[in-house]
Amino acid sequence: MKKLYTLFVAVFLLAATQAWGYTVKFDFDEASRIEFRINNQEIEITSGINTFEMARYSKFEIKARRGCALISVTDKDGEPFRIIDGLCSELVYPDADGNTYSVVTVDLDQARTASCYVTLVGDPELVAARLPGTASRVFFTEGRQTLHYSPEYEPELSLSSLGDAPLYKVTVDGKDADAGWGCTVALKPGCEIVINQAVPQHDVTVRFTFTSTSTAVGCIDVVNINKDDVALGEDNAVVCRPGDEMAVYIKDSYRLLGVKVDGRPLTSGISDSYFYYSVKDDAVIEIDARPYGDIPFTVNIDNPDAVSLYRGYVNPDYQISLVAGINNVGVPELDPRLIVRLNSGYYFKSFTDRAGNDYAGIEEIKVNDGLALNIATAPIIVDCKAALYVDDISLASYFFELLNSYDEEIDVATGYNIIDFGVQHNPFELSWYAPVKIGSVYLNNGSVEPESPNTTTFPLTIADGDVLKVYLAGEPLLHEVKFDVEDGLAPEVTADVITPVTDFTAPLQCFSGTLIGISAPGLQVTVNGTPLDGESFTVEGDTRIEISRNSDGIAGIETDARPVPVYNMQGVCVGTTGRLASLPAGI
Repeated sequence: MKKLYTLFVAVFLLAATQAWGYTVKFDFDEASRIEFRINNQEIEITSGINTFEMARYSKFEIKARRGCALISVTDKDGEPFRIIDGLCSELVYPDADGNTYSVVTVDLDQARTASCYVTLVGDPELVAARLPGTASRVFFTEGRQTLHYSPEYEPELSLSSLGDAPLYKVTVDGKDADAGWGCTVALKPGCEIVINQAVPQHDVTVRFTFTSTSTAVGCIDVVNINKDDVALGEDNAVVCRPGDEMAVYIKDSYRLLGVKVDGRPLTSGISDSYFYYSVKDDAVIEIDARPYGDIPFTVNIDNPDAVSLYRGYVNPDYQISLVAGINNVGVPELDPRLIVRLNSGYYFKSFTDRAGNDYAGIEEIKVNDGLALNIATAPIIVDCKAALYVDDISLASYFFELLNSYDEEIDVATGYNIIDFGVQHNPFELSWYAPVKIGSVYLNNGSVEPESPNTTTFPLTIADGDVLKVYLAGEPLLHEVKFDVEDGLAPEVTADVITPVTDFTAPLQCFSGTLIGISAPGLQVTVNGTPLDGESFTVEGDTRIEISRNSDGIAGIETDARPVPVYNMQGVCVGTTGRLASLPAGI
């Protein structure tokens, strides 16, 4: 017992070492600039290498102290960790064992060797300013002031509105920065930044013009000021106030190509159907737009009767007219979909684009300018025949269907169904539905498994002469049918309507319900000792079929005498004994 306890302690200590004993090193460039925590507890550190034993999933946090900035934290492979708002926070994973994290900081007073000038007009408390490179907040006062920054680590200044309206205007060396609710401007030594938070209270006029080389006239659908629709006045102008938010919506039949405000391109708040603009002063807005058209492409087809192509929707009004050879066609730019329908009786020999990509089986193609399709087709040769037997189709109370590879439905009824098809019609799909899972499928007496367990969908590849059977009323019984055929006889025997039976020496294995057809003119046929009524019967159990010559009447006359005349009962000569085969029946 003592040995077992000792072994347990050893295993526990080994597991504890593996689970908790991760050795992790941190290389701090300057410890005085850093606040370091492990699991929310501040740890005293020194510049250079610091070694810690850390548990799995311990969390370390590295934050720069006031007046300093955290520049980078990398692992032993040089991979950087994220620094968000000046803080790096990470968990220690098992693969960190033996890792060394390098931490680089900077003293901001020493790094900020450049300066520029900022003039704030309005309420400073309604303007938020940051130097995002070091996550440093900047606080401005009203009027002109000097901003010191680090060209290496703080090349940009971010501004945003804290009020109920966007910033009225931000300029850098006199150029508008499109501030809106916020913007980021590049800093250059000696540059002049003016932040105008106060919105002037006077009317301004915004006039719309259209690029002379475009067809944009009439493209404006709605002009909206502060979420209210307004009407365009004379000269396509609207009167509004600085700080107003303008939205201009373009008609659905036009595509917006570009917008300029006082000759400068609008780069934000713009799409191909609308644009937004924060009003500042009198302005001229120039719109470039054009009506939507067709995207052109080509179709090279050998037989236009084999395929139907549609613009977006399967509808005769949207069908594309084709001729044999190259067709220059198009689809609407607003809905660049090409719908492909292979016509009944044909298949794709090949369907590719210029690059050789295969489109056979794809029913919807997104058209790009320059698309070139090459279509080669051939008629499906229907030279195969199969039989489908269903014991009682009414038990599939919701639906029962057999589809070929072109999703064409084949009519099916209870009993035997003959299926005429070509090899291109494969694979088929057989499916049905009833409130309770029922049914089984057999192909040439072999069980067929469904597409997935507990379903009634069966993918099938059918060959010429195959027999497919579906039993919905219950599992069929397998019976043995034996033949006893008199020597010299060759009756025509068919199983399941299409399967000829030629070997009468081996028993025939048949499911319940199998139809056996027998064509034996002038011969005697019995089924289990009972004469066959007609030329077929249905197998319901083990069966014995006997086929023999008919013993009733004269089967033939043989003679070795010289031919003599043969007379009927009326005394008329009807032949000779040498040509008995020519005698009428019954003689």
